[in-house]
Amino acid sequence: MTAFALSSVTCFIALTGCGRSQAPDPHGHAGSVLGELTKVYAGHLRASGFRPLADEAELKTILAQAGDGVLKRAGVRSIDDMLVSPRDSQPFVIAYGKAARRLLDEGVVAYEQTGVSGRRLVGFALGYVQELDQQAFDQLLPDGSP
Repeated sequence: MTAFALSSVTCFIALTGCGRSQAPDPHGHAGSVLGELTKVYAGHLRASGFRPLADEAELKTILAQAGDGVLKRAGVRSIDDMLVSPRDSQPFVIAYGKAARRLLDEGVVAYEQTGVSGRRLVGFALGYVQELDQQAFDQLLPDGSP
């Protein structure tokens, strides 16, 4: 990430915090799951000097450290359930290791593999989730892979 992007992420997180909004999630259950996953990842980035997670095992460790509240807010029973989109029933694509740099340079920490009806949920390093149509997704990540 460029210095400007890192600075922007830090400022946004500092100003908005990482807490859960009281407003209903416009993306439904899948948005809650990806949203909580994204917030935990964004917190890790902030705490680690923007070092990407090494692998799924490290993600599971930080999710466990985050406590049961994350599972409850996401509406899931287990950490494994947090790694799968309720919309397309496929594991989220998550930024790990050296391959993560390309995703993180675009501000992306995770996204749905296929989504539904030509639309995918994308979790951004700023801690929010956005639903993108295929055209917007292709512009964000032209080859669609980490």
